[in-house]
Order: sequence, then structure tokens, then C-alpha cells
Amino acid sequence: MNTMWLMVLNGLVNLSDKTYTCRKFQLNQLPCRHALVACNLRRISCYNYYSPYYYKEILATAYAGFIYPVDPMEDWDVLDDVQSVVVLPQKGRKPNGRPPKNRRSSQCE
Repeated sequence: MNTMWLMVLNGLVNLSDKTYTCRKFQLNQLPCRHALVACNLRRISCYNYYSPYYYKEILATAYAGFIYPVDPMEDWDVLDDVQSVVVLPQKGRKPNGRPPKNRRSSQCE
């Protein structure tokens, strides 16, 4: 396959290797805006450059079954002393950084 390098928006797009200098084309396996512009300039369909992972059929099979990471709560064996503990939220958050001085200096100092 011949290489199709195009100068698009201050970078190079290679449609045959599905690469661009911003690397979003490679990381997301979706055409970035630069690749879309290159496809538009070449008058070719951008859908040829989508990863098969984004096809409707593949997504449907990925989410077809149920995933239970833990057993239902009814099946949990929880100790009585743990069930009786009441956990309250934090009252506040300590601010980051150095604490302020207790006394503020006046304008005369």
C-alpha cells in the first residue's frame, strides 16, 4: 500500500499507517480531527479508519453478558460488630499548604 502523507493543521497525517503527530489517531484508534480533514481533502470515507472495536456489533457482544464483580449483598457474611458500626463522613478537609499566620500585621508595620 502506498503511503499517503498529508500536511494538515501544522502536522503530518499518514492515512495508510493511521498515524498523526498528535498521536490521538493511534491512541484512540479513532480518526482525530486532523485525520478527518485529511480524509475530506482526499474525498475518502473516514469510516474506513475507525477501529473495529467501535462497530455496533462488537460493542453489543462486549456488553451482552452480565458481570458480577462481587456476590449480591444478601449473600455477604458480615460480622455483627461490623454491622453495628456507624461510619460518618468527614467534618471537613484540611487545606493544602502552609497554615496562615495567627496575627495579621497592620499597615504601619
